[in-house]
Amino acid sequence: MPSQRMLRVNELLKREIADLIEKEGFSSETGVLLTIKEVNTIPELTASKVLFTVMPDNEENERKAMKFLLSKRKDFQKTIAKDIKIKNTPILQFEVDKKSAIADNVLTIIDELGLDDEL
Repeated sequence: MPSQRMLRVNELLKREIADLIEKEGFSSETGVLLTIKEVNTIPELTASKVLFTVMPDNEENERKAMKFLLSKRKDFQKTIAKDIKIKNTPILQFEVDKKSAIADNVLTIIDELGLDDEL
């Protein structure tokens, strides 16, 4: 379980990255909604895993979002270093959050099997 300090750092980073994405206009340019779901930073503050989702959810949109995020990573890190006062600015590592898709698939299977009435 992360410490309270790490939870605050993760939430600050999540908000900052989401704001930067919005300022860059990714969604308005592509028609793809890019959402930052979670940020996990290691205690040494040298790296952060940034989990994101896209809507509509498909591989092409995930690729577009990943390409965008990787192209803006250095700019985002510079802005974070300037705006958030922490010991180190973590290197951002982006990853598609598949947890929501897996949960949706499980619910669809339950629905198809008619098991939701029994739960």
